[in-house]
Amino acid sequence: RPGSMIRTLLGRARLPYLAALAIATIGLGVLATKVPIEQSNESMDSASPEERALDDRIRAIFGSDADLVMSVSHPQLLGPEGIRLLDELTTRAAAIDGVRRVYSLSNAVELVPGPDGAIDRPLVPRPIGGTEYASRMRQAVTRNPELEGFLVSADLGTAALLIEPELRPGDDAYRPRILAGLRALMKELGRGEAELHLTGLDAQKFEVTRLLARDQAVLIPASVVVLGLLLAFFFRRPSGVAIPLAVTGVTLVWTLGIYGASGYALNTMTSLLPPVLMVLSVSTSVHLYETWLTRSGRDETRLE
Repeated sequence: RPGSMIRTLLGRARLPYLAALAIATIGLGVLATKVPIEQSNESMDSASPEERALDDRIRAIFGSDADLVMSVSHPQLLGPEGIRLLDELTTRAAAIDGVRRVYSLSNAVELVPGPDGAIDRPLVPRPIGGTEYASRMRQAVTRNPELEGFLVSADLGTAALLIEPELRPGDDAYRPRILAGLRALMKELGRGEAELHLTGLDAQKFEVTRLLARDQAVLIPASVVVLGLLLAFFFRRPSGVAIPLAVTGVTLVWTLGIYGASGYALNTMTSLLPPVLMVLSVSTSVHLYETWLTRSGRDETRLE
């Protein structure tokens, strides 16, 4: 009979089952520790071919929405020191692998009358230096009011570098490298009176990815400690702590191990899997353990 067979298997074969469970858990545990965290969150984009084609068309017309903006504040922004800083930031940012182009006051142009009509010339006077340089820069910016709010602030104390990354579909690592390069550049050159900041969708995604990795390393162990304390308070016996926590650990390891083995990476949404799995597995195991306790002393029904 099925019931008798199950009782026999659970009673006599539990040690082999536990051994097989332990071996599988160790193997999946190795895979679970290697589950990557997606940098670009591209897996959250629509999978519809029509919507992807529309998105590609929008990007072809209007450009990428992944541009980065670096703000540069300096008390003498339009003086030689400030323009040299902008010049170096622009040149070195443009040299980072994966950066398509950088727009700033340093490489901006203005339209001026020419012999046969309008021609463009560099906005920044060269060479950089001299006592009247800041005045000449103010005049150049004032002649081009469209730059205000785009590459320079209204008070002429803050400038912006618009950094346009290349589009490399399928490459999930080059944009974090760009951000790492820009942050290193800011750390090197953001000294003295200069104040540098970086923003943009990619910068926010990079920060979210960093925080996800930090949270996984901090909050999951902390949750296990809290669960252990609560289980000890409720059940007042070691098995009441060990069994639910073991079920929770196996659940997490198996789910994340199979998830990683399937080729998936954690993103902003799927990073919520661990706390959800912990809640579901602890609540279920607590119900089963409590039912088992109520049958204490009734050996004929406890196994069932």
